[in-house]
Amino acid sequence: MSCTAAEKQNKALIKTVAPIAPRYDSLTREFIVQCESDLLKSATVIGKDRLISSLSHLNVMDKGGRKYYLLEQDNITRMLNNLTSYPYSECILVDKNGKIVYTMRGGEPLGKKVSFYRETPVYSMFLEGIKGNSVITDVVYVPQLAKEYNMFFSQPVIDLEGETQGVIVSAVSIERLAERLPDFSRIINSSGFYSYHNIKELILKKDTVSERRLIDIDAECVNRVKEVDGVYLYQQVHYKNIRWLIAVREKSSVVMN
Repeated sequence: MSCTAAEKQNKALIKTVAPIAPRYDSLTREFIVQCESDLLKSATVIGKDRLISSLSHLNVMDKGGRKYYLLEQDNITRMLNNLTSYPYSECILVDKNGKIVYTMRGGEPLGKKVSFYRETPVYSMFLEGIKGNSVITDVVYVPQLAKEYNMFFSQPVIDLEGETQGVIVSAVSIERLAERLPDFSRIINSSGFYSYHNIKELILKKDTVSERRLIDIDAECVNRVKEVDGVYLYQQVHYKNIRWLIAVREKSSVVMN
């Protein structure tokens, strides 16, 4: 369906924006791809140096092992910070037996079995990672690991011999993406909930304003849509399992009656 035909089907679509309109869909996709790429680089370094095996060994040693474990933990944290484009809310390493042997933020998860977090994405990401699969989640809130609204990314950690040593899982706050979007931006997921809203309390709440647009918006176009609080640019983002609708209010828009 052409952009013009899509407009006629929805009276709220007041104009299709010219190609010079900012492509926030591309920016958003690049953000997700960069986070995924950063974690893959970290997984490669950790696998090459067999750091998960080192951490597992030091974690069960006596007090001397504890001392060197903390040094290794600091070294890994510095390495991760150097390889990532955006700060992690949390990053954990799980060995192949399902034990959490490293956490960037320290605290509760360290030393626990990942099955303790069975109700969180981390558990299923570990199971997929052991099978060699990487995973991306939509925005979730997992206060046991990070008290922010985060996307989670995972990669299997494989050594130079091709053996899976474990899984690395990172959490990146959706605020890191929001910093790159204009004010009054919203992200609506395919289930009709906010993956991001400029009003923090509305994140992961049901979208009652623009959910009807999920069918009407043309994926090939940048659409200008008249809403009660102004005119929004709507663009779709599809990347792997992520299905989002990005809504950005035009700076010059006013409240519509």
